[in-house]
Order: sequence, then structure tokens, then C-alpha cells
Amino acid sequence: MDLFDTLIAAAGGQSTSGIRGALTVLGTLAFVALCFGLVELVDRRSASAAGSASTFSPTEPAPDTFSGHWPWHPPRSEHDRATRRQTVLASVAGGIGSVLVAVVLIPVRDSIGPASVALALVLVVVGAAAFGGRVAAAIASAAAALSFNFVHAAPLYTFHLRNTADVVTSVLMILVGIAVGEVAVRRFRTAWQGSSAPRRSK
Repeated sequence: MDLFDTLIAAAGGQSTSGIRGALTVLGTLAFVALCFGLVELVDRRSASAAGSASTFSPTEPAPDTFSGHWPWHPPRSEHDRATRRQTVLASVAGGIGSVLVAVVLIPVRDSIGPASVALALVLVVVGAAAFGGRVAAAIASAAAALSFNFVHAAPLYTFHLRNTADVVTSVLMILVGIAVGEVAVRRFRTAWQGSSAPRRSK
């Protein structure tokens, strides 16, 4: 009877841990989606407010560079297609790169500590965000946060977080990625406007 009770208790503990891990994953993805949506909303409102002062020709498509419109709107120019390919590459590289970095650092995680692991993952997220913009930032930051949670945050090899510092680290990864992605959106959009100005003046 004691053995049976022990097995039941163990099964219940595993089930509870699995549920908490699933909630952590869902919460992480929901937080990324929330940050992405808020930035996208602010960007669209800013674009609408500046629409009357825009220098774009009515017959010339506005730039779709790294914006949140991807991938819901089809590309409207060769520039859109090129930047969309860049966004896809950055998204894939950022997502896979975050997982690989987290796995590669497993043997040295005790010696370098979680802060160094988090910094390495943040560098991957920043690189993807700077190269691919908002979409790549969201994908890379989600992959980095979940990878950190699974292989470097206690308890190991679960998505259940017990340490408040690990929660803060995951949140900061996401916020840094989204922020850098938004900077990239605006930087590339400004560059596109500057390069297209001579064509409009001819």
C-alpha cells in the first residue's frame, strides 16, 4: 500500500510539473506575442499619423521593410521580396542559433553561471533582431527564453521556473529582442526612404 501511494504521489508530482511547464511555455509565447502586438500597433498608428506628410508617391508602394505586416501581406516590390528573404533567414538563424548556443553551453554552465549563458543568448537575439527586424526578434527571443528555461534554469530539463531571477532573465531577453527589432525596422525604413528619394525626384 505504501508503494502504491508513493507511485501515485510521484505521478501526481510529474503531472503538476508538466502542467506548470506547459503554462510557462504558453506564458512565454503569449508575452512575446503581446510585445510584438503592442509594438506593431504603435508603429501602425505612427505610420497613419505621418501618412499625410509622407513623401511617397501614390503610385509607389510604401516600404514593407521588416514591418509587422510580414507575412500577412504579399510583397509589393522587389525591395519587399529581398527584405522578406532577409527576415526569413534571420528568423531561422536566430531560432536555431539560440537553441544551439544553449545546448553548446551545457558542459560549462556550472563554471560560467546563468548570467553568462543569458548574455550569450541575448547576443544571438540581438544579431537576429538587427538583421531581420521585428519578426526575427520575436522568434529568436522566444527560442532563447525557452532554451534558457529548459537547459539552464532550475529545475533542469523542464520548462517550470522556480527562481525569480530566471523569470526576470527570460523577460529581459524578450524585451531586448523586441526593442532591437523595432530599432532595426525604423533604421531600414529610413534607409529605404533615403535611397528612394532620388528616384522620386527624377
